[in-house]
Amino acid sequence: MDVKKQYLYLLFTLLILLTSVSVIAAGGGGGGGGGSGGSGGISPYSDLKCSDTGILSFTSGAVWGVTIDDPDGNEKIVSGSWRSNKFTSDEALMVKAGKYKVKDPKSGNKTVECPGLAFSCTLMKLQLQECRQLQDKIHTRFVLEGIGTSSEDLDYQFKQQDSSRLFKRSKNSISSDLKDFKITKNSSGTFVLEAELSPAIETMQVSHPRCVGQYYVYSKINCSGEESVAIPEQEQNGQKLKCGGYLDIADRVKCRLQLREEQADEYENFFPEECKARNNSVDQEQCLKVYTAVQECWDFPNGPSRIACVRRQLKLGEILTEKANCNALDAGKRENCNQELREKAYGLIKFRLYNLEEEAEELLEEGKLSEEEVTAFVVRMEESKLAFNKATTKEERRAIILQARKAWIELMKKAMMKTEVEA
Repeated sequence: MDVKKQYLYLLFTLLILLTSVSVIAAGGGGGGGGGSGGSGGISPYSDLKCSDTGILSFTSGAVWGVTIDDPDGNEKIVSGSWRSNKFTSDEALMVKAGKYKVKDPKSGNKTVECPGLAFSCTLMKLQLQECRQLQDKIHTRFVLEGIGTSSEDLDYQFKQQDSSRLFKRSKNSISSDLKDFKITKNSSGTFVLEAELSPAIETMQVSHPRCVGQYYVYSKINCSGEESVAIPEQEQNGQKLKCGGYLDIADRVKCRLQLREEQADEYENFFPEECKARNNSVDQEQCLKVYTAVQECWDFPNGPSRIACVRRQLKLGEILTEKANCNALDAGKRENCNQELREKAYGLIKFRLYNLEEEAEELLEEGKLSEEEVTAFVVRMEESKLAFNKATTKEERRAIILQARKAWIELMKKAMMKTEVEA
């Protein structure tokens, strides 16, 4: 489906959502993951490149075991993964600067210039060792090692106690609440961070923005308010926490967008945002079951057949008919029936928002949108689903869907502009 048809079809589905909200009256269901693929109309090797992280990538008309000749003429097998017809190697493989030959048995050999390894997430060590907050002063220690690493390039986040509020410091910005932010390196090679912050802090996270995604290079630790602690807080490693461990929703979304095809069973790695926001583990597991149930529906083409699959998985028939059936029950059963109907119907509505996320990801893979544009859009859709769950009136839910519709229109304008420029 081209961008214009995709835009019109999904705009039509959002109008259907507005009708559904008018038919039903109160809340539950919804999104975070899925599976697509596709390299759009990119011609073979037009995107052949080699990065300073030692990654080789290109689109080809076929899939095969990739081998190369390095600048010294040595033949090497390149490990990596194919997503549709696009190959992306593992990191830190193209170490030496110079010309590399990609040996394609079908289309012929291709040559690419590699800049040499200047930075690597896989070779980085990042570990928080301590976080204390005493009299509005924060003191932390962490280890940072690896090629091309600098403490100035890291993102630092502090989560307020009993709140989702984050105080952040990155290379280009800093929260106004963080005062006198200073990082030094002691004689043992450990970094020491000191800053002033009044609100009580629960957790600290340090991450590298270039490594958000499959490498999970980040570290979290609980912050103590005591002068000395007999047993230090244990660092929580990103390799264990996966995408769901990031403190910021934008990082969690960006991490999900970076997942490779072989990581498709991503719900083992992290909870969808809606499930993550549930109050207890029972509600989270129930939410997760809904997401897991609809995964098979991504195998259907976008349109009526996919939605029919979702309806089957949610056990949802025609809403007006089901509502009439509920209202025909006696008073004791009527409300429970209507509540179950609302939960299923709202689940379908939120799946449609979820579907917009997947369509945006398709456009990212086709080169029609940037990662930043898609990340921002997916965050808006995830926040829309969370707001939808909290809404208490039909008008509030309608307003949320109208905002989602507006965000989709804005995104499609960007995609169509880029398509027109390329044409």
